[in-house]
Amino acid sequence: ARQFSSFVVLLGTVGGTHTFEPKHAFILQNKDELRIPLLLEQLPSHKAFADAIASLSPEQQRFARAFRAAQLEGSIFGVLLLQLKPALEAVLRLPANSLTKEIALTQDLLKLFVEHQIPSDLLSYSGPSDASVAEKLEAVKEHVRAIISMIDDEEKVQLEQRARQREFEKKEEEKKEEQAAFDAAASRSFKDRYPPPPRYPLPPRPPPPSPPPPSPPLPSPPPPANQNPSPSWSGAKPKDTPQKASAPPPNPPRSPSAEKKAQHEEPRRRATNLADDTAESAFDFSRVPALLEAQYTTLDPLGAIRPTSIKVDDICYACWHMTKQQGLLAPPKVISLSPQLSGAERQRAFDLLDALTRSGALQLDDASLHVIVGATHVFADSVMETLVAESINPIEKLESSSLIIASVVHNVPPQQLLADDEQLRRVQQFASPVLSSKAERSTQEA
Repeated sequence: ARQFSSFVVLLGTVGGTHTFEPKHAFILQNKDELRIPLLLEQLPSHKAFADAIASLSPEQQRFARAFRAAQLEGSIFGVLLLQLKPALEAVLRLPANSLTKEIALTQDLLKLFVEHQIPSDLLSYSGPSDASVAEKLEAVKEHVRAIISMIDDEEKVQLEQRARQREFEKKEEEKKEEQAAFDAAASRSFKDRYPPPPRYPLPPRPPPPSPPPPSPPLPSPPPPANQNPSPSWSGAKPKDTPQKASAPPPNPPRSPSAEKKAQHEEPRRRATNLADDTAESAFDFSRVPALLEAQYTTLDPLGAIRPTSIKVDDICYACWHMTKQQGLLAPPKVISLSPQLSGAERQRAFDLLDALTRSGALQLDDASLHVIVGATHVFADSVMETLVAESINPIEKLESSSLIIASVVHNVPPQQLLADDEQLRRVQQFASPVLSSKAERSTQEA
């Protein structure tokens, strides 16, 4: 970013129905720099995919084609840039370009929106619409000065409260130290005045007395003669009383508080409208991978071009770097963006967009979307082996692949992409299938 410039950068994917799904967002201003690594994942070529599903059943082939179409549609990488000054002018009800030279006012407005999250209704112009630009700016400046004055007064009150709290804690600490010193001195004075009594050794214990000798056992008396023994039943057996099997105690019901549920913060998915409501025939960027796949199938029979998916590297957060400059004369400072810092920056950017659009009620006009679709030309061998052993010029193969891709991007036949007839004759020597009428017909159908 340049000095005194400010915009929001959103990284994500371009989906169907003219939507952009941001996954990362950052606010850049005043010479900020952002470096984020990207991951390139090659998908199988159309020829390799056709060979892989040739032996499958028709149902499996339809499933594989639908899955590949979803992969191709999700491989579109997008970078959306939103200018903040025009959005500030729209939300504050100011004329266009009225904040171009109001640098201090713009910085104060961004600080109030981003750091303090002040509602836009407290800062916007609410007077007559036929007022001059200077009167509208003065009204907004007055609102900004009032809010900043209120914030400064609140910060002063909080600083005074913190100072009083620190003074109170300091006095309490001093009281504790004085009480501890007084208790230690009183303990020493008591020990000096009342010394402990002397300790004398105790006499040894006498041995325990020995137990007396055991007495002889007495003879048992004979049983009486006139007493008959009780009859015994040899065949009868005592009945076993059935014991009830004790049932296991029921498990106590689990309270909802005992169950720990994993809390996964679902990232906020926002779709930014990329097409004007009145333009019904707007181009659908999600069709680009399918159009390229059709051109590869027609003009690249060897399958050297592979679709490539571009994603942000969410694993190596240590490679994410943001360079910030706190002031005009301050040296730039490089910050490594951890997952927590990246999430905080994303939240700040979304909060600012909520304030500038009034939760989606206003439309952002000054925005530019950069759609990136990747493709990789793969050689089976190294450059020297391809040139010497296979007698293939790799530069000419790359030129042919570039013509195939450019014809889809610009929606023109490959012949019209060449500068003059001399270049056309040169390319026809090694890329005649690309320049044939079949290629022109496929481009027109796309």
